[in-house]
Amino acid sequence: MSYHYCFDENINKHLVNLLLHLRHPSVTGSHITDHLAPGTLDPAVISFISENEWILVSGDPKMRKDHADALSQNKIRALFMPEPFMMWTGRKQSIWLLTNWDKIQERVEAEREDWQHLRITEKGGIRPMDKLGTTGAAGAQ
Repeated sequence: MSYHYCFDENINKHLVNLLLHLRHPSVTGSHITDHLAPGTLDPAVISFISENEWILVSGDPKMRKDHADALSQNKIRALFMPEPFMMWTGRKQSIWLLTNWDKIQERVEAEREDWQHLRITEKGGIRPMDKLGTTGAAGAQ
């Protein structure tokens, strides 16, 4: 099964374009600013992602913590970057994402259909998250 991954505004658009067009042409995805204006508030982003039935990829702790209920209510599947991802340099983010994306995508697509929120680990594994945004013990990679 192939999914459309929509990357949140807090993930560098150039990095997303590199991932989508140069390194991994088999990945179907986009950056949220390809569809909505920069600075669009999270509730509008959530609504847009839900309408399109896409997977949200975010590094935003507010999206994970403050909007967990809205993500669940809208049945949005979401991948959350490792905690330190947003503090890494652009170079480190690029190397990490390009190195780990195949493994991440493979694991996401192997998951059962009923998953909702997954935390990506620093090693590129995935872990299920409960609705409060904490990582569950099951599925640790």
